[in-house]
Amino acid sequence: MSHPVPKIARTPLLTKLLAIIGVLAILAGIYWVSPLPKPGESKVSHQSTTVSESFEHIAELAVEEYSFTNVGKSDEEGLRLLNVTVPLTGKSFLITYDGVVKAGLPDATTIEPKYDDAARKVSFDIPKPEVLSANIDQNSIQVYDQSMNPFNPNEVSDYAKFIAAEEARATDKAIAGGLLTRAEEQLTNLIEAQAKLYLEQSGKTDYQVEVRFH
Repeated sequence: MSHPVPKIARTPLLTKLLAIIGVLAILAGIYWVSPLPKPGESKVSHQSTTVSESFEHIAELAVEEYSFTNVGKSDEEGLRLLNVTVPLTGKSFLITYDGVVKAGLPDATTIEPKYDDAARKVSFDIPKPEVLSANIDQNSIQVYDQSMNPFNPNEVSDYAKFIAAEEARATDKAIAGGLLTRAEEQLTNLIEAQAKLYLEQSGKTDYQVEVRFH
């Protein structure tokens, strides 16, 4: 004669435990089946909105550049109270970066020849070259040794101001190192070469070429 299998009495505690296990099993199934990030992954969303846009004609002519690789440090002293620096209120960071300062003519249409057939000469009066751009490559920026003070954290604006200041400093250094002088020499060589080529094709090989900056 068979004996009936004893049933486990479902106490309120056991019922709650089984319900929790069931919910966790369902959530685990959804997590691993759905396209949610798995452990070690992060989901990143990028969005942008165009505020304004336009197209413009330019005739910029860059002829010389100054390349640089620098290490810069920003160090902001913390708040002072009774001549004592308050802990965790200062901030600092160390950055390495690459950049380029370019020089030339902002408008190449100003390069126009003036012929003097009597003197057998063609001359060019063009503006002096100037700095066209000074840019730090955003992909080259590496941040080191940055402070993690909770009362005065580093913000995006801090890095932006630092980069702008470094671009200005690089521009001054490039000019002091002769960037504009080199650009003037390069412009002269380019204009003379193109003018002589045109004169040869026009049968005016005896013409002199003169480049003047103002």
